[in-house]
Amino acid sequence: MYIRLAQKANAILYKYKIKQFPIPLEVLESLLEDEDIKIIIRKNLNHSCVIGNNLLIGKCENSHKRYELSHEYLHVMEHTGNYFTKDQRTIGKDEAQAHAFAAYLLMPVGMFEESLKYASNDYQLAEEYGVTLDLVSYRKELTKSLLENNQYHLLKKVNFFNF
Repeated sequence: MYIRLAQKANAILYKYKIKQFPIPLEVLESLLEDEDIKIIIRKNLNHSCVIGNNLLIGKCENSHKRYELSHEYLHVMEHTGNYFTKDQRTIGKDEAQAHAFAAYLLMPVGMFEESLKYASNDYQLAEEYGVTLDLVSYRKELTKSLLENNQYHLLKKVNFFNF
């Protein structure tokens, strides 16, 4: 499920030589800056959004911020147009893609599946990758879907030792 997004996440991990998990926030912030995206933090903002090349994000804990930066990165890179003029179906598709991309970027293919073998619970996985429990559950669903649809083998796993 979402093979192209898993491949895109792996390509970014490789391009930026990211092999530390959880991914440090500074690394995600510099990745966005490389794309000329300015991060603006507003303490009273409930939902992150992108306006032009500005990513507005509320003050939040690191696991949520890590997710928001990854999620919004895909919106900036792939989703064009005004959110307010899009139909609900397109918005839903865009949001689902950004959610999957963030899950794959923050918990890479191959590495996450290895972690499943030794992690005693989802709390351990959430801490290891610096994400929320909800995102761990979703990432497990993505792996299950890839395996059930015989697509997991199509993904090139990131070899973190060959950077």
